[in-house]
Amino acid sequence: MKGKLLYVYDALCGWCYGFGPVMRQIADTYADKFTVEVISGGMVTGAREGIMDEQMANYILQAIPRLEEYTGVTMSEAYKAQLRSGKLYQSSVKPSVALSVFKSYYPEQSLAFASAIQHAQFAQAKDLQDDQTYLDILQAYPSLDSATFIQQMQSEEQRYAAEQDFQYAAAMGITGYPALVALVDEKYYLLSKGYQPFDSLNQTMQNFLQSLA
Repeated sequence: MKGKLLYVYDALCGWCYGFGPVMRQIADTYADKFTVEVISGGMVTGAREGIMDEQMANYILQAIPRLEEYTGVTMSEAYKAQLRSGKLYQSSVKPSVALSVFKSYYPEQSLAFASAIQHAQFAQAKDLQDDQTYLDILQAYPSLDSATFIQQMQSEEQRYAAEQDFQYAAAMGITGYPALVALVDEKYYLLSKGYQPFDSLNQTMQNFLQSLA
């Protein structure tokens, strides 16, 4: 029986965007031993939702060069312009609901879909509150009916599923993103908290597997 890697991320988390290539490489490297499921952490919900204030926007703008240098990803000039505009609305709910809908169809491909959501935001400067963003992503999944998908995103059932993800992440003790947890024989093991480069996380994975042997 395979174990499961629970990748706890948030669509709005820049360090998760940087961690995406590492996570995809880990998923490929250990595909014979683990399935991967992405869990939405719910970083920006409730009172935190709304137009990003200038202080937060400036904080992110100042952090981007270090993030890009350390992780190797690039955030587009269009996204940086959104940060400077004072009009960027932030909420983790809609992208989390979209992921929940997708997982109801293809749970084994949740990492690819989560990565596509982050690419839409950070590389293409698309609005994660706009249905069209998800319609564009769904072009890569022709077997899914896009109209039905968007309709399901508006359902209470899928809103509840996203909130269950938030609660699941909290129950695992995850308070920051990205995080990686292994679930093996109904036991949870924290493998990574915050960004790690592939070589470091790969060594952690090898040590973990040896500990199970």
